[in-house]
Amino acid sequence: MSGKKKIIIGSSVAAAVVAALVITLIAVFNKEEAYRVIKVMEIDGTAVVDRENVGELQAYSGMTLQSGDKLSVASNSMLVLQMDDDKYAYVEQDSILTMVAEGTSRDSKTIIELERGAITSHVENKLNDSSSYEVHTQNSVMAVRGTVYRVNICEPAQLGNDGGEPIVQLSVWDGEVLATLIHPNGETGAEKTVSAGQSAAVGSDASGSFFLSDADLSKLPIPEEDMQVLKALQDIIEREDNLSVTKEELAEMVEILENEGICDVYFYANGKLFGVQQVQFGECPQKPGLSPSDSGAWNIDFDKPVTGITEVYWIE
Repeated sequence: MSGKKKIIIGSSVAAAVVAALVITLIAVFNKEEAYRVIKVMEIDGTAVVDRENVGELQAYSGMTLQSGDKLSVASNSMLVLQMDDDKYAYVEQDSILTMVAEGTSRDSKTIIELERGAITSHVENKLNDSSSYEVHTQNSVMAVRGTVYRVNICEPAQLGNDGGEPIVQLSVWDGEVLATLIHPNGETGAEKTVSAGQSAAVGSDASGSFFLSDADLSKLPIPEEDMQVLKALQDIIEREDNLSVTKEELAEMVEILENEGICDVYFYANGKLFGVQQVQFGECPQKPGLSPSDSGAWNIDFDKPVTGITEVYWIE
C-alpha cells in the first residue's frame, strides 16, 4: 500500500473518531435536554394503561409511560410513578388519570388530569420559572413549584349526597399549593394558596365552582385515616424530612389503623350507591347477597384484604 493511501485511510479513521467524540460530548452536555422519562416505579395490585393507537396494556414495575397515557388503578391497588428522577406520584386505588408530560427535565411541564380517585405528589426539587407541575380536576387546578400534597375527588355518595357534585379535597404536607377554581364554562375563578399543614376543598354547582367553608371542610374524610396515604407519606418522608407530620406520628397512625381501623367499602352499580360495608382493616370484604343484574361482576378480589376506603363497581 502506498504512503498516500495510508495517509488517506489514517485521516478517515481520525475523522470518524473525532466525529464520535463530538457526538458523545454533545450527548453528555445536553443530558438535561433528553426526552422526559415517566416510569412505573412500583405497583401493588393491578392497573391498566390505555395508550392511543395501541389499546390497553397491563401496567408493571419498570414500565415506561408516554405522554397522553390514561392510567386506571384497580381496587385494593396502588401505583407509584417517577418522573425526571425528582418527581413522584402515588396513585391510589380506584383512580383514573391521564398523564401529560411535555418539555425536557430543564423546562418540564407536567399535567395530571385526575378523573377519579386520589393522588399524592412529591415534587422533590423546586421548579424553575419555565417548569410547572399541576393536577387538574373538573373544577380546579392545583399548581406547585416544589412540595408534597394530595388531591382527592370525593364522590357524592361517599359524602351522603347522591344528587350532588364531587368535591375536590386538597391536603398539603410540605411547601405551598396554588388552588385555582375552574367554572363549568371553563373560565378560571378565585385562587387560594394552601400551605403545609393546611387543607382546602372545592365544590361546584350550576352557578360555578367555589371553595368550601371551614365547617364544610371538617366534614370531609381525613387523609391520615387512609392506609394508602400513610404509606405514601412514610415513603416520602424518607426523602423529605421536613413534612408537617413526623415519622413517629405516621408510625403511630399506621398502628392505630392496623389495630382498630374500620374501612368503608362502597358498592356502586349503574352510577348509584348499591350498598356499604364496614370492614375491619386488613380483613376481606364480603360479596353482597344480592346482585344489581343477572349478568356482571364486582371489580374486586374478595379474597384480598382492604387497607382503606374502597370503591367497588359492578361491571356488566
